[in-house]
Amino acid sequence: MAKKNVTVFVVDYVGIDSFTEVLLNPTFHSPVEIDDYKTSELKFVQQNSNGTLTGLFVTTQRKGLPPAHTPGEDDDFTAIPLDEGQGLAYPNTILYDPRTNTMYIETNRAGLNDKKICEYFKRHAIAQRVDQFSISLALVLKSEAYERVNNMVFIESM
Repeated sequence: MAKKNVTVFVVDYVGIDSFTEVLLNPTFHSPVEIDDYKTSELKFVQQNSNGTLTGLFVTTQRKGLPPAHTPGEDDDFTAIPLDEGQGLAYPNTILYDPRTNTMYIETNRAGLNDKKICEYFKRHAIAQRVDQFSISLALVLKSEAYERVNNMVFIESM
């Protein structure tokens, strides 16, 4: 099994009572055009028996797709045949723990990053007319990085 990169963020939000309600609200699951090349949507969100929520951010790249190629062939660079509106899917698995207000996001190069995830929810909040909505994801340091920062020498004056 391949090793997955997971990044942990603290979810900070204003203008809503519960981020769990946002994740479970189907009106926040419709596709959002992230840029000219990609569309993203939240899919398969479910609440687990331990209180956590899991789901999938699916980013679909419709333009700028790389060609198919057969190694060893010189002129075998062909467009991948896709129907109108289709693209390549890049999923990011998420896990949200409401007890600690943390979101675990499986990261990949072509999927969403923390800024795009915040933008996704902000666009939906505007469409739903949720006043004063704001969301940010603050990176949680790994224990080794936390120890390095904690052990730094701080200069009090010069």
